[in-house]
Amino acid sequence: MALSSMVWKNFARNLRFLGQTSNSARRWCTSKVIGTVDAAPANKQAIDVIPTKTLLLKNISSRTSEESLLKAFVGASDARVAISRETGLPLGHAFVEFDDIKAAKSALDTCSMHGRKIDGNEVHIKFVKDRIRSKTLLVKNILPTTSKESLLEAFVGASDARVAISQETGLSLGYAIVDFESIEAAKLARDTMQGQNIDGNEVQIHSHREPKVALHRPAAQIDDNALKHEDYFEVRQLVTMKDLFEARVHYGHKEGTRNNRMKQYIFGNRLGSDILDLSQTLPLLQDALNFAAHVASRGGIIMFINRNPRFTYLVEKTAMDCGEYSHCRYWIGGTFTNSTMLFGSMIRLPDLGIFTGTRNTAFEQHIAVIDFAKTNIPTIGILDTDCDPRLITYPVPGNDDSLVSQELYCNLFKQAILRGKRHK
Repeated sequence: MALSSMVWKNFARNLRFLGQTSNSARRWCTSKVIGTVDAAPANKQAIDVIPTKTLLLKNISSRTSEESLLKAFVGASDARVAISRETGLPLGHAFVEFDDIKAAKSALDTCSMHGRKIDGNEVHIKFVKDRIRSKTLLVKNILPTTSKESLLEAFVGASDARVAISQETGLSLGYAIVDFESIEAAKLARDTMQGQNIDGNEVQIHSHREPKVALHRPAAQIDDNALKHEDYFEVRQLVTMKDLFEARVHYGHKEGTRNNRMKQYIFGNRLGSDILDLSQTLPLLQDALNFAAHVASRGGIIMFINRNPRFTYLVEKTAMDCGEYSHCRYWIGGTFTNSTMLFGSMIRLPDLGIFTGTRNTAFEQHIAVIDFAKTNIPTIGILDTDCDPRLITYPVPGNDDSLVSQELYCNLFKQAILRGKRHK
């Protein structure tokens, strides 16, 4: 009984494992648990459709040299064999290029090569899929002295189709974007020009695809009257002094936790707790709503930030309702100032940050406040009596730890942003 119970536990654990693994691992686990046999052919690569004339070798020993690879493949195919510059032998992989697709297929089908040991390691071979899916090529490793005319002359000879150098080309930075009439022309030029010298430098060519998500939103046509009007989007009528009072926006913290820089916004003290001056909060909140509406009307990216876990759902839902972004988790320092290293590529930073709470804890300011200030991105911040207003562009003194007040802030900013977007 104990044995069958153990078997069942292992079976259940493996089933949970199946939901988190790839198809190959799932087939392996199922065959081990249930006792089925994988019917996939042993040499699956030999019957696959061959997309290119390049083979990818994996599981290569770190001590294997390019000469050893060439020696192994020259005997498997009569065609010319070359090791691609993208090969990373220390990482255990290599790209082997042939004259044509038939030569690559012949090398893969040769029994002596498939599963053959090179320097003691059994290598795995498969075809490299053609990555050219665009009629635009990205050319790297170009000398700063190279001109557009030199590039055009080189690529016109490699393809009979029309060739144009994109305006996005940055020759001084060592790259160029070359446009062709068709994908076939781009493939032909890539195969012909790969590894060739232009002005003495061996260039590298890759397919260039436009990002699925644009790095910026298209700016709407700006209405000149919008900036001349004091309340073009009519956001000042969204909130009144009574609304602030009923939402308990005037409630502050204990007098002992007061930040002296918030003293100018405090009306008085009641039973040891600070009371905020709503006559100052109202116009400052209206100015913040007006600014948010202007940013939204010009296609700006707006980010809502709050670290309090009680308001995470509320803030994230507000951002989704108005088509913007939110961040309610731990903020990694340098997310903006070191974004290229953190995300691996250049990204678009937000145009406005709305802090419905500017503190991480009771004793620590939110790290994002500093990041926004360093990158010169304007911010709107709800500031309680224990907050520091110095780095906030549009400070709004108000209660930041009450649910009813947070609901008021989120609703007001959502309406202001939607009004701005309707005027695009």
